[in-house]
This record gives sequence, structure tokens and C-alpha cells, in this order.
Amino acid sequence: MELHKKICILFVFLIKYVYIFCKILNTMEKIGYIVSKNKIRNIMEGFGVITDVNQITTPKPYLVVGIGEARKLADKFSILNHKLNDKGGFWTFAKNEKRNEYERDLEEFYKYSFNNIINNIKYYYINILNINLKQVKKIIELLNNNERKYIYCNRDMVYVYYHNNIIGFSLALLEYSGFSRQKTIAKIKRNKSNIVSENDGFLSLRIKEYLKNNKYLVPYFMSLQ
Repeated sequence: MELHKKICILFVFLIKYVYIFCKILNTMEKIGYIVSKNKIRNIMEGFGVITDVNQITTPKPYLVVGIGEARKLADKFSILNHKLNDKGGFWTFAKNEKRNEYERDLEEFYKYSFNNIINNIKYYYINILNINLKQVKKIIELLNNNERKYIYCNRDMVYVYYHNNIIGFSLALLEYSGFSRQKTIAKIKRNKSNIVSENDGFLSLRIKEYLKNNKYLVPYFMSLQ
């Protein structure tokens, strides 16, 4: 009887843990959302699937699937206009309504969402050779502070995602100025508040295709992991 009681307690604990974990996953930031009452498969990484637009807690693009749901949500519905409103809302037919239009609109929604990231995240390139001592100190303070930052270091550049801004500086110019690349990256890694990656292998080929040459956005995608 005692063993049965322990198993029941353990089962309840596991249920609560799974519920909390799922809740955390659902509240993680997304690139955009697909809104559908039915199950949707093969959605690109970084996009969330929800059943109701009210589940979106921060302003993000969203695509409503199904003409019936679209009619309910559109400011002024038109079958010829797949824009629901001026707040990043769009609609498409369900797959079983018009498959070709569904697939085309989904791809267009992905493109729109990636362009939305590019337009809304400010990128600042810092030329190490053209900044003064005060600005250098500010960069050092930023890299050493206790706030979480996502940092992507490749062979040539360091990109830091912080408060919806990205700053980038050249490791080659840093080395030209007399600083060691290896020691700089090692110092950045020593701060436990810095989430650092030295490769973009975690990104899928699909996301890389949409990113094209915008490597500076890699730390933003690190924040979605």
C-alpha cells in the first residue's frame, strides 16, 4: 500500500512537470504563428502553431488557416485579399479547401515573417578602428554584465543579440588592433550570462535559405532555442 501511494505521488509530480515544461515551450518567443483549429504538420522551426489568436501575447505575424475562421477575424473580409488587418494578420485556405493556395500562402508568410525580423531588429556594426576609449568601455561593460545575451562568433565576426538589438564587430580588426581573437572569445565565454555559439549548425537548411547573407541574425535564432 505504501509503495502504491509513492507511485501515485510520483505520477502526479511527473504530470505537473510535463505541464510546466509544455507551458514554458509555448511561451517561448516565436518568429510567427500559424492559427488553426486542425492539426498542422511540417511547420518550419521557430514558428508556433496555436488554435486561437488570443494565445499570441506579443506582436507577431500570424496566418489563420481556413476560410471560415478568416471570415470571423477579418476587419473587412475579401476572398481576393489575404490580409486580415494591418497588424501582421493574414489568412489562407485550409489544405483540404485549396491545397496549392495553402502551400503558396504558407511560403509567402514565412518570407514576410523573416523580413519582419530584419526590419525590426536593429543592427549596429562597430568599426573597432573608429571608436574612442569611452565606447570601448561600453562594449566591455555590455559583454561583462549579468543580463542574458546571445552571442554568435564565427571566424571573422562577433554578433551580440541584446534587448532586440544586435551589435557586430570584426575579429580581424580586433587582432589588427593588438588583441587576441582566442583571448577575446575566451573572456566572452567566461561570463555565464553570455550564451555563446561558434557555429550555426543548429539552424536548418530552410532557415539558412531565408536568412541568406544576414549572418548577424544568428544570435536572434539562438534566443528561440
